[in-house]
Amino acid sequence: MPSLGPAASNTAVEQSLASDIEALKAQLAAAPAPMATADLGPLETRIAELEKKTAEAGDGAATDVSGLDAQIANLTGEIATLKSALADAQQSTEAAKSELSTRLDAAEKKIDEPASDVQLARAVAVTALKTAIDRGGPFLAELDALKSIAATDPAVIGLANDAKTGIAPRADLVRDFPAVADAMLEATQHSDPNQGVFSRLMDSASSAIRIRPVGSVEGEGPEAIVARIEDKLTNGDLKGASLEWDTLPEPAKTAGADFKTKLDQRIRVEGLIDATVAGAMTANQG
Repeated sequence: MPSLGPAASNTAVEQSLASDIEALKAQLAAAPAPMATADLGPLETRIAELEKKTAEAGDGAATDVSGLDAQIANLTGEIATLKSALADAQQSTEAAKSELSTRLDAAEKKIDEPASDVQLARAVAVTALKTAIDRGGPFLAELDALKSIAATDPAVIGLANDAKTGIAPRADLVRDFPAVADAMLEATQHSDPNQGVFSRLMDSASSAIRIRPVGSVEGEGPEAIVARIEDKLTNGDLKGASLEWDTLPEPAKTAGADFKTKLDQRIRVEGLIDATVAGAMTANQG
């Protein structure tokens, strides 16, 4: 039996403490084990290696960039030199081009001056020739003047035979036609050889006092045709008068043959000189 007194009291306390210790041990056993301390050594080693490589790479890049900078500086200088040389070459080219253009203009002007003088002289000669033809009479001197400037002009050859004698002016054709018209109409009157003296006298009297129609008369008879011929001559339509002439009966044509020769000559000469005038004016304007 345990002794009563203080000893017993201490034993109870010890038991209580022992019970508390066991409970704490149980709680500690149930609790999760604490995490082990991480080993940072390998990681620190790798970081150090990376830092070392980075430092080395940084030094190498700096060296390479420095070399590139020098190359870029050299290329920039060469480009600037080339640009300057190109600008000088362009300036020299422009100056040479301007000089050549000036010389070319001057040369063309000198070349054109004689041609312009010839064209002007040709225009003057042609005008003088046309005036002489319209005036009437010979025009040999005027034709020779044109020949000395434009020997190949069609008028020079075409008018050679007409220049010595000249051609009838338009005014002369208009003035001379009434007498020719009367002769042509008289030629169309066929007298009967068996008629009596009185009839012949009447025909002669009728022809002496014949009144011809004038103006643009309609009809196919000789009087109407002659009237239209005279009307066209008066109005300056020589070609129209010639076309009307072709419709006359043969006796009338024969009676007016000399006049028709003058009319045809006038038409032909005017055609030549008009073409020459047109060519001279066109060349002078060009």
